[in-house]
Amino acid sequence: KKFFFKLYIQSLKKNFIFMLNNYDKIITFNHKTYKNLILNGYQNKSYYAPLLSGVKKREKIQNSDIKEKINIISCVGDKNSANNTISRYFIFKYVIPKLNKTLKNKFRIIAFGKGNFRFNLKNFKISKKYYIDKGFVKNYAREFKKNHILLLCQNSLSTKKKIVFKNQIWDFHCVHARIFDAFNNDVCIVAFSENTKSMPELKNGYNCFTGKTAKELSNCIIRIYK
Repeated sequence: KKFFFKLYIQSLKKNFIFMLNNYDKIITFNHKTYKNLILNGYQNKSYYAPLLSGVKKREKIQNSDIKEKINIISCVGDKNSANNTISRYFIFKYVIPKLNKTLKNKFRIIAFGKGNFRFNLKNFKISKKYYIDKGFVKNYAREFKKNHILLLCQNSLSTKKKIVFKNQIWDFHCVHARIFDAFNNDVCIVAFSENTKSMPELKNGYNCFTGKTAKELSNCIIRIYK
């Protein structure tokens, strides 16, 4: 965990603090970041812009094409980013072993985007056989639609601890704007429960399923599969 917390701190120092000091206005779609900005005295330059203007309840999505294997998107974008690194590490180390016991050989873990993760996939023997790296694709929308689930675990390392930097207090948290792609293409979202705090658009049992542990996330995926 120390390694991943270091990623948060590096991102905060190199990117976020730089923006605060060099821009007149900060617009964020991360709700927890907005709350941190207000708490740290940036009321006059901070604005919250949710990813979606409103979330309407839709009819149940029927995934009739799940005949043998369920396709789970685990990564979209630069694999080297802190966001994707943290989420994928949790998926490979904790979620896939759980799925392997109940959905053995009946699922695939899909990744889109350039680069490599900041960890060695060879260390996850079970996960390797389910992982498919599609890299950069020309028709992203078409490829995205072929899958059944978008799995988000960016905030799996969330903690009650705070980052204290120059007398300011910041939470450990991330967001993923690709939830818009999922909503737009009828792809189900399964997310770590802490993700809903930074993305209030996600509502468990309403437009997504959430879980507090790898086992609960695995059960959400099994529920969709069956």
